[in-house]
Amino acid sequence: MDWSNERYVRLYVRDTKTWMLLQWEGQAVFSMLLRKVDRAGILDDVFCGDDLVVMFANGIPHEIAQTGFERMIKYGVIVQTKTGIFIPNFLSAQESSASDSQRKRAERERRAAAKKLESVTNSDSVESQKVTKSHDLSRGVTGGHDLSQPVTPCCADPVLNRTIQEKEEEQLALLPPSPATRPISKPESYAMDTAQKAKNVFNAVFGRKVSCTSMLSVKVQQRIKAEKLHPWQFELLPILIKAWRHDVEKTENFSLGMILRDGNHKRTDGNGRTTGGYNWLFEAYQVADTLTIEPRLARIAEHFGLTDKLAMVGARIKELRNED
Repeated sequence: MDWSNERYVRLYVRDTKTWMLLQWEGQAVFSMLLRKVDRAGILDDVFCGDDLVVMFANGIPHEIAQTGFERMIKYGVIVQTKTGIFIPNFLSAQESSASDSQRKRAERERRAAAKKLESVTNSDSVESQKVTKSHDLSRGVTGGHDLSQPVTPCCADPVLNRTIQEKEEEQLALLPPSPATRPISKPESYAMDTAQKAKNVFNAVFGRKVSCTSMLSVKVQQRIKAEKLHPWQFELLPILIKAWRHDVEKTENFSLGMILRDGNHKRTDGNGRTTGGYNWLFEAYQVADTLTIEPRLARIAEHFGLTDKLAMVGARIKELRNED
């Protein structure tokens, strides 16, 4: 396999309370589910464990799949929708950036692992030479296999074998840090939440992996206050723009920051190109009633709770046109 050209997903290793409550059936099913959902954390046509058996196509027993499915629903790991299932924290988990302390910790672990691997490799090369010379003696070992059976009980429910610390938050390891844990020097929480959700929708629509910066939150907060806009208008914007301009990704310097600009801050770069003079939000909502929302975009709107807003925008624009 060419690892550099393969898609992969993150599977966090922290044993949170939710992870432990899933027990081994839920943990196994969720781990396999991560490999099947799309980049928005959505998997259509799944409504029960039997549907997962078909999707996984790996021989998982029906009763295990159903048990795992029910536990994931119970603890909010997945959400059942009209079209299938959705992992609410998938995008945040897959796109979050490691903190400075985590990067340093990971670097130390990599160095230690490299040394350990080197010592194991050297040891294995020596042992392999000894084994090669003594193959004739290996036949006498066969009779020892019966002793392995007592090991089986170690696969018992992990909930019985681990201690859960009271200080652990009752959430999945997939959850991003809450706004309350971020520095108070950043924008107000509502602006941060709005920018975060707009980023999630943007990534789902355009298949990107952008992160939410403080600058984006500031931009959203300024526009909400100055233009009397609603937070959901920013969240719905990526869907409208994609429906309006199907090839918008080809626009030079296309980004979430670009479509959030108010168009009042033009600037010219060293090559004489002027940017920042276009109000994407205003232009997209002007044509909202004429747009055709394809099924994929409609599903994204539904999963982010924007279906009603999408319908309301089109209806309201038509009313205004009729009044004119």
